[in-house]
Amino acid sequence: MGTGMKIVIVEDEPAAARQLSRMLSRAPGLIIAGIDICPTIEKARERLAHPLDLLFLDLNVMGQPGMELLKEFLSGPFDTIVATAYPEHALSAFEHGVRDYLVKPFSQERLEQALSRVPGPSPDKSPAMTSILIKEKQGIVPVPVGSIILIRSAGDYCEIHLVKGGVKLCSRGLDFLERRLPEDFIRVHRTAIARLSRIKSMKVEQGGKYTLTVEGINDPTPVGRKYYKELKERLGEDLA
Repeated sequence: MGTGMKIVIVEDEPAAARQLSRMLSRAPGLIIAGIDICPTIEKARERLAHPLDLLFLDLNVMGQPGMELLKEFLSGPFDTIVATAYPEHALSAFEHGVRDYLVKPFSQERLEQALSRVPGPSPDKSPAMTSILIKEKQGIVPVPVGSIILIRSAGDYCEIHLVKGGVKLCSRGLDFLERRLPEDFIRVHRTAIARLSRIKSMKVEQGGKYTLTVEGINDPTPVGRKYYKELKERLGEDLA
């Protein structure tokens, strides 16, 4: 793939950060746009407010718990791999949606195994996500992918429309979700991803514009010209 990954390493030991950076540069097929090293939680918090694709997070940074940073940026549009000397926090980290948990010291092979679980410029296909973690007042709520029928952009958020009705707000972007959702989901517009098995019909409106009727959604969903051909092929002639 042509797009490189923006990687952030949160690590307070300079030697460990440099070693991880070198190991990443040796990972076959991984295209890197840049690597930023943050030696403190404060620096990390500032950096995570800007675009990135992959975070490597130590869980003890200058005596401060990295897990708090993980919770704070849980719904951020990037993947996280924990790299730490503390194996006892693995279960909690996975519950917070990390892609993998590396216990120091780890080998090049183990790092590459972790990278294979991250969608994007890594050449290995990662398993599709089975749920989307969302922050709500009561805490972290997993929304099963099987309960979703449509995802729409809404400013800085996405609206996740559910089979049983209701909408959840997620701060993950559509581009992020598109690369990680199962095959039953397809991008239909710059503002929408639809579940194929829930599409009832596609029709032409005035001006040659296409719209979808999605089961359970009252208003029509627009279809972008760049997505029309693939959508028509996957829907079949009976719905086009």
